Amino acid sequence: MPIGHRLLFTAMATIRDVATEAGLSTATVSRVMNNNGSVDVALVARVNEAIDRLGYRANPLGRALRRKRTPIWGFLASDIEAPFFASLLHGLEGQALINGKLLMLCNTGEDLERERQYIQTALDYQFGGLVIAAASMTATELDVLQDEMPVVLVDRVSAAYPDIDAVLVNNHLGAYSAVTHLLENGYRRIGLVAGPSDISTAHERRAGYCSALVDYGIGVTDDLVATGDFFAPSGYAAATALVTADQPADALFVANGQMAVGAYAAVRDLGLSIPDELGFATFDDDLWMTLVEPSITVVRQPAYELGEAAAHILLRREDVKDPEPGEVARHILEPELVVRASSCRGVGP
Repeated sequence: MPIGHRLLFTAMATIRDVATEAGLSTATVSRVMNNNGSVDVALVARVNEAIDRLGYRANPLGRALRRKRTPIWGFLASDIEAPFFASLLHGLEGQALINGKLLMLCNTGEDLERERQYIQTALDYQFGGLVIAAASMTATELDVLQDEMPVVLVDRVSAAYPDIDAVLVNNHLGAYSAVTHLLENGYRRIGLVAGPSDISTAHERRAGYCSALVDYGIGVTDDLVATGDFFAPSGYAAATALVTADQPADALFVANGQMAVGAYAAVRDLGLSIPDELGFATFDDDLWMTLVEPSITVVRQPAYELGEAAAHILLRREDVKDPEPGEVARHILEPELVVRASSCRGVGP
């Protein structure tokens, strides 16, 4: 039996074994494996033939440890049940797999202590990069990461870290477009089911809501804003308060898809007719929103593309940990207003 086959069954072949099999130095074999274009094509062929005979496989963990980083990326999502984050995860995971990375999913649940624990895990296990949907604009702590691994903020920004790369959606525009659409369809008392004030997406969507009202000549009143926590039960409570007030809202704009689940359930339980008695629109486009009657008008986010863009930044940053101030990446993707029956008076299901 040739020596290469004995190695295959008794031990994992090493780069030294490949060099011996090919009759070359380990330095030459290393240049071939690292795609150094200065190696003669005939030598490349000899190395590849030796690799095939020995069944050699590179050890990515060993290579990563030599570089003081593992081939693991972490994704800190605020709510893994939300379809938005599931779609973002798909985009990130696809690029991770293509580039030989493993992806660890961490659900923070908008909890700062849990977020800190996952960040420490990333440090302890020497992750190669981290994508974070920050739990807070002001309280999320990233100082310990900045000198250790590439970090990309996704969906949310942190005011304390303007020098960290970020991939975002134009939340102001999305909210502005949806509220303007409701106004153009005759709704005037538009209630906002808002997200937490310390999360940048909620802050930006509220600002877009206010801008649309002001530009249409309608004042902003606090009694038409009810704040939730981006989860369904708070959406139910906020919507109930807005549509049962002494001067009730005649339309609702909901700041995210999870709260929209609760808000829609509240409207249904109260027996209100959409869109005749109440207009309804929301950020996020979840499957159920096309299945109910009437179907729901939404601000669709490019979640998959957010994940891909975050992965591309991580890959670029692998060898450049500290970008110059002018080199910080800020990718802002555009949302899409998808008009359906829930916001159009006189339109059937």
